[in-house]
Amino acid sequence: MQCVLLTGSEGSLGTFVARCLCGNDFKIVRVGRRQEHNIYPGGGLYYKGDLQDKNVLDLIFNNHSIDYVIHCAALWNGFNSDFSIIYNNVSITLNLLNYCKSIKKFVYISSSGVYENFNEAPLEDASLGLFRPASAYGLSKLISEELIVARYDIPFVIFRPFHIVSPEEKYCPGSSHICTDVAHNVIECSRKIKLDVFSKNKRLPLVWVGDIAELIVSSLLDGRYHNNIFNVGNLNEITPFHAVAEVIKIAEEMGYVSDGLKNIEIPDLPVFEDDLRFRTLESLLGWRAVTTPQDCVRKFMSFKYGAIG
Repeated sequence: MQCVLLTGSEGSLGTFVARCLCGNDFKIVRVGRRQEHNIYPGGGLYYKGDLQDKNVLDLIFNNHSIDYVIHCAALWNGFNSDFSIIYNNVSITLNLLNYCKSIKKFVYISSSGVYENFNEAPLEDASLGLFRPASAYGLSKLISEELIVARYDIPFVIFRPFHIVSPEEKYCPGSSHICTDVAHNVIECSRKIKLDVFSKNKRLPLVWVGDIAELIVSSLLDGRYHNNIFNVGNLNEITPFHAVAEVIKIAEEMGYVSDGLKNIEIPDLPVFEDDLRFRTLESLLGWRAVTTPQDCVRKFMSFKYGAIG
């Protein structure tokens, strides 16, 4: 049985990747910083530790024959200039790469943050040297990509997700994604949201975390992914205004709020042209997110706050 090392296994994406791996024929080794961790059938061994500590990596690689690595681990605290984010994310990637010289594939979870403006992101084959990330987090991901692509002779695949919707994301002021942020304020803080501050025409390619997790796991054994970089988003897009309205509408259905959308006119969703940022996965591999943006919001609310209706 082939062995997969999953870093950041208890995070907002890693949790779903771990569940997806459980349904496939892999031995799973997980590592994360949290003392408390998920326990489920086939979930493999869990190591608590910091990937900056080489003793943790020694312990893992000396006791397991690792065939594949899925590297989800990273620190994130919003789009800012916090240098510690660069140091942490680059150093843990570098430490990990030094143990991976004989593995079959290194799957790296990067970010749309590598682009200066991810709403006007270029296609994936643009030279990395042309990118100008607007945050420390984005820069940490870009540097890590450069290490993987240019400095190590390891088969790789790099995914750059856009706007992941995950019920496992923890609320953090100023750095949470839109569904987590709005749901927290509406449901847990009973705050009234001013819908008119959200754009009614900006593209928002919400992508369900389960769709991305299945994509990541499918890439392990599929040679078509080898040594490629992919933007990952939803070809069916929504606007921030409509996404927030959907959260409020579902919160009403669940009984958490009343009259949240009273006297508010909800315009029709704009018809967007094809988003070329996400066409490579479909044209090369036939993959596209199966969950619509509206269903992303509905799944998020159901997972996080209970049954709807």
